[in-house]
Amino acid sequence: MVAIMQALATAPSALPSDSSALDASISALKSSISALESSLKTLEGSSAPWELLAIISSFVVFFGIVGEVIVIVSEDREDREDWARGVVRPPDRAPRWRFWFDIVATIVVLLGVLGEAWGSSRLASINSQLRSKTSVLRAKSDQLLALVTEEAGEAKNSAVKAQGAAKDAQSSADKADKDADKAKLKAEAVARQAVDLARNLREIGAEEAELQKSIIPRDFNQIDVAKKLKPVAGPTAFIETIPDFECERTAALISSALVLAHWNVQPVKVRFDTDALDDFFFSGIEIHPNCLSTGKREDFSTVEACFNSESTLFRVLTDAGLRNVRSSWPEPSIPFNSLLIRIGLRTIPGEQHKGTLFIGNDPKNPTAIIQGPSTTETTKPKPQ
Repeated sequence: MVAIMQALATAPSALPSDSSALDASISALKSSISALESSLKTLEGSSAPWELLAIISSFVVFFGIVGEVIVIVSEDREDREDWARGVVRPPDRAPRWRFWFDIVATIVVLLGVLGEAWGSSRLASINSQLRSKTSVLRAKSDQLLALVTEEAGEAKNSAVKAQGAAKDAQSSADKADKDADKAKLKAEAVARQAVDLARNLREIGAEEAELQKSIIPRDFNQIDVAKKLKPVAGPTAFIETIPDFECERTAALISSALVLAHWNVQPVKVRFDTDALDDFFFSGIEIHPNCLSTGKREDFSTVEACFNSESTLFRVLTDAGLRNVRSSWPEPSIPFNSLLIRIGLRTIPGEQHKGTLFIGNDPKNPTAIIQGPSTTETTKPKPQ
């Protein structure tokens, strides 16, 4: 409001001075704002197909990687058989189906990556148009508010002049009083309209921010993440997600990155048992380890490697730009030397969340619980 009043003070000639011109300008601006709002709704709806394309492309990449894993396992099995035979007879000729199967799997991965890139670019284009149209909408709303404020000022001046005329001409006092009352009512009505427009402007800004957050899915570079996780491959990864398209897409991305890093990854599980967990629709990503030693001397090195894999996974996912990633309490329901990765809803920027717990970062005491440095609250692990 202060910026609008300063603009009116520095450039008064930019606004219509006649009352009828003011009314016409206000009507035209209202029509333009209505058209812009309709256009914003249309753009909002057009982003859904591209989000679906990005999700489908992620699954295509996943299945292509599965195909490559099948080829790798087949080649390894054949190499072991050749080694077991020794030099008794030459190795068998490599089957042609495996060559073409590997080619098809590679092409599927390429198509999936291209689909993700195309969908992301289209979503970025739609987001750019939304920002542009919202800026135009904001500018027109500011102009409308300025016109209404100008009209309110003119109404107030009319009231003052009517009161002065009443003092000078006693004979027309009754008429002047009536004019003053009408002008006052009009000024109050215009002032209320100005307040309503200011409130609507704030609501439009809030809706724009929420819209931008809602159309951008979580994403990261799978190849970079896989390179960083490959040295700590070892534990079995169980991935769970809630029944939400964006969450399932994020789970598929993490699963694909772990497969590329040669981790032992189990199929992604979509949970529908809402009563089984207290925080079923939580936000962020939780990592539940089962790295506690079985008590055997030979398990101690495995325990240390398991905790190292957990802390590395936490750090890599956080560095990749995923919000609210946290290591949580141990999960005894999964096998020893395993990690349970739970995918929750997207975290809105600025949202308060539970503190991060790093479990077993001390090699001398693998079961020690150390609170992370960048947390806002502390969440105690569930008792086993």
